[in-house]
Amino acid sequence: MSNDDEAQRLQRLREQQISKRIPVIKSDKQLSRVATRRKDWSKYTLADALRDMPAKWLYMFVGFIVGLLVGIAVLWAVKAFWAPYIAIIIVTFFTLVGRVFGLAEDWRHE
Repeated sequence: MSNDDEAQRLQRLREQQISKRIPVIKSDKQLSRVATRRKDWSKYTLADALRDMPAKWLYMFVGFIVGLLVGIAVLWAVKAFWAPYIAIIIVTFFTLVGRVFGLAEDWRHE
């Protein structure tokens, strides 16, 4: 075997060892699988978009919607001058709680 063949073989071996040593995040592998599987973007639905969205953003959005509904209910039920302030606090609280639950969900999957 010549020196060039041996050097190429050692280079390939080194690259294989390095590629096996570098960890690949599970979510990156899953995202690449989903992206390669989905070739027809015309069939990309809202459910697919929600499934691909990180949990921290999805839960935060859901918390915002729930907080908005509760805040509107408070505004409708209470006719006081401080009711809008309470509604803003409720929306902010539910949004932050959703964010925390989403971060916990993402952290659990890592």
